[in-house]
Amino acid sequence: KGGNLNHMFHVPDPHVYEYDVKIDSNGFRNDTDLKTADIVVIGDSFIEGAEVSSLDLITSRLSALQGKSVNNLGTIHYGPQQELIVLKRYALPLNPEIIVWAFYEGNDLRNIYDYKVGIKELKAKTAKSHSFRERSFTKNILLAANRVFGNFKPSVMKRSGIIKKSGGGEERIYFLFDGKPLSDKDISALDETSSVLSEAYDLTSKKEIKLIVIFIPTKFRVYNEILDYETESECSNWVVNDLPGRFRKIISNISHEIGYIDLTPGLIESAKAGAGPYFIDDSHWSPEGHYVAARAIHEYISKKPEEISKQKRTRIGLKAETLF
Repeated sequence: KGGNLNHMFHVPDPHVYEYDVKIDSNGFRNDTDLKTADIVVIGDSFIEGAEVSSLDLITSRLSALQGKSVNNLGTIHYGPQQELIVLKRYALPLNPEIIVWAFYEGNDLRNIYDYKVGIKELKAKTAKSHSFRERSFTKNILLAANRVFGNFKPSVMKRSGIIKKSGGGEERIYFLFDGKPLSDKDISALDETSSVLSEAYDLTSKKEIKLIVIFIPTKFRVYNEILDYETESECSNWVVNDLPGRFRKIISNISHEIGYIDLTPGLIESAKAGAGPYFIDDSHWSPEGHYVAARAIHEYISKKPEEISKQKRTRIGLKAETLF
């Protein structure tokens, strides 16, 4: 009962989520074990999609759209360093034609330095502290919240906005990740992310595997311009930073052969239409969000090579213009 916001804040009338979760022998969210796959998708909890049914997952949707086998290698709370290990250990042996790497702006940069701290502390930890339950982001954030608030849950109203529904009426939407400028720590983590993706590109290009990177925006970035904020809401003071542009530039600097999809425009379009691509009281995609993402990837993959080449030449031209 209730999404991840409900665990940390008091959310009135929390949503009830009902779903079955089936995992493969490696612990990833696939209904069956695959020895090969046409497409592999790597990422964190957005790709694992624990809040939705198997048929609604981005990978299931993409498989149906492409008519090809798609393997889900998403794991909650994984960041770029862990995802690189997933690529080496699980994705490459599947010999896919395409590997889709998902970057989530909400916590992937923080995961970079959290992982480094975790590695340093690993030897000092007991076997118990190595368990999934002890490593869980949700569990640790709950402990942190409990230290600050005790049993008291602060109201979520300060992290909310109102959207006008297409059929009339209003709906309140809550946010976990706020909008703020990138810090020096974030910029440093972005540089390390670039190094990770560079290694990923080297590995995939040697095997003639197409690497496509997708940018997953926070819920606030998607809904910000179409919401009304009440006086007590902190969201009106939040800002939308320039991370998508920075990230696009990083991918372009590594190689123009890497596919890049910013999912923000499609998700905004869905939100404006009232389709609800994110859950109300959770930071993750609803089934609609999974479909929007799968459709964007499908459309990119389905483009003719000359169309993709034209887009790359346009990006190169725009980059050259900025130099003069």
